[in-house]
Amino acid sequence: MNSLTPFQQETRQLLHQRLPSILRANMALMGLLAVSDLVFPTAPPALVLPWRLAAITVCGLLLVLHRLDRGQQWGWLIGGGSSLCTGAVILGLMLHTNTVASSAYVALIATITIFTAIAPLTGTQALISGFALVCGYLGAIVSLDFLPAAKLLELAGNLFFLICFVFIAAIQCWADHGAREREFRLRLAESEAARELDRQAGRLEEEVRRRTGEQLLSEQRYRLLYEAITDDLVLVDRDGTVLQANDRYLAHFCGGPCRAGASFYDAVFVADRARVATELLGVLFRGEPVSGLCLSLRTSDGRPLAVEVSGALLERDGSPAAQLLIRDITLRLECEARLLASLDRQRTTESAAILALAKLSEYRDLTP
Repeated sequence: MNSLTPFQQETRQLLHQRLPSILRANMALMGLLAVSDLVFPTAPPALVLPWRLAAITVCGLLLVLHRLDRGQQWGWLIGGGSSLCTGAVILGLMLHTNTVASSAYVALIATITIFTAIAPLTGTQALISGFALVCGYLGAIVSLDFLPAAKLLELAGNLFFLICFVFIAAIQCWADHGAREREFRLRLAESEAARELDRQAGRLEEEVRRRTGEQLLSEQRYRLLYEAITDDLVLVDRDGTVLQANDRYLAHFCGGPCRAGASFYDAVFVADRARVATELLGVLFRGEPVSGLCLSLRTSDGRPLAVEVSGALLERDGSPAAQLLIRDITLRLECEARLLASLDRQRTTESAAILALAKLSEYRDLTP
């Protein structure tokens, strides 16, 4: 069986599944013919009944053999043997009773129909099995001792219609076989397409995992860089809602993790909010950068914090967002104040020295 093509293996399995129907149909045909022999006898029932029962017994034994055929090796032998046995009984009774009753002709057609309609035959197989019974019928006619001319004409007509029926059955089997083969090829193509789709899906999943890993690694690196910046960083939308912030911003202005819906305006004093909306966010969302905007923001504990804000517009999840870099300039302002105070003291000292020298010059003795 391993040497068979997949389509042949499928055909053999289909025959194995249909064999019980063929065997039971032949047994039912023999049973109906036995009843017909009792109701409309053409020969003594004691003469024909053993033949019918023998055919039923052979079909029953073939049914048992089919159940024992686990390897599905004897399917064609069992199916062909059943049809040949049924046809042989019909033809044998014709010879034994020396009659050409029309029931024998009809029974042969029924036998051919059962095998060619149920078994998955090719056109050639249907022709061979059909003509085997046709040849048997012709041989039975020739073997009869004497037939009147009227009977010979009737038998010739029966033979003609029997041959036509065999050809019709062969054409039907040829068409069914071709349809099953096309369906099998389509199923193979569908299975191959499904396997290719699975391979493509596997490659796609692998690519997605790879790119997801790269994205996670990139996000981790970005997060490390984001958190490593010593200044406060916050990402806000057009309304000032905080989208993302680093730990320094959260520590200074939120006092911990950022709550949902937190706004950058929460860290802006009321007097400065209009200025932030126009000079900072308004400018940024027009696509213009902002650099060095000095503000006084409110920390999480309520104290003011002098800062310098710079910002740029970027895109987040398909929407524009403003990234603000907030630098604490308290120390710088203190240094500037101390420097200005030192300069003032220096100017005062210089002025006092100049005035002292001028006063001293007034008392200079010009006589020497």
